[in-house]
Amino acid sequence: MLSKLLASLGVLVAIVTLSACGSSHTTSTQLAATKANVSVDLNGTWHQSNVGIRGITMVAHIADGSIEIDMKLNDESGIYWVGDFAPPPAVSNSSEVTSDGDVETMSLDILASQDLTKTFTYNNGELSFPFSIMGESTVVQLSK
Repeated sequence: MLSKLLASLGVLVAIVTLSACGSSHTTSTQLAATKANVSVDLNGTWHQSNVGIRGITMVAHIADGSIEIDMKLNDESGIYWVGDFAPPPAVSNSSEVTSDGDVETMSLDILASQDLTKTFTYNNGELSFPFSIMGESTVVQLSK
C-alpha cells in the first residue's frame, strides 16, 4: 500500500514539474518574440561610441529616409557617407539596412567613401558599419 502511494506521489510530482517547465518555456518564448518586434526609431543624431582609427570620429544624421555621416580627422572634417536609408517597417534588436550611396555628392569630398553601398547594422541600441582607411579596418559603433 505504501509503495503504491509513493509511486502515485512520484508520478504526480513528475507531472507538475513537467507542466511547470513547459509553461515557463512558452512564456520565455513569447516574451522574446514580443521584445524582438518592438519598433525602434533610427532617426536622429548618432555619435561614435568606440575608439576610432588614428583619431577619426564619426557622427551620423538620419532623417527623412537618408543618412549622412560626417568624419573628423585631426582638424579636418567632411562628409564620409551620404545615401538613402530605408529601414524595415519594424526594426528589431538586430536589423540590417543597406544604403545606396549618393556617389555624386561623395565625389566632391576627399574624405568620402568610394563604396556604392554600405550595410548598417542596428543591434541593442547601437548602429554600426564597417570602415577602412589607410590599410586599417574596424567597425564603427554609433549610439544616440
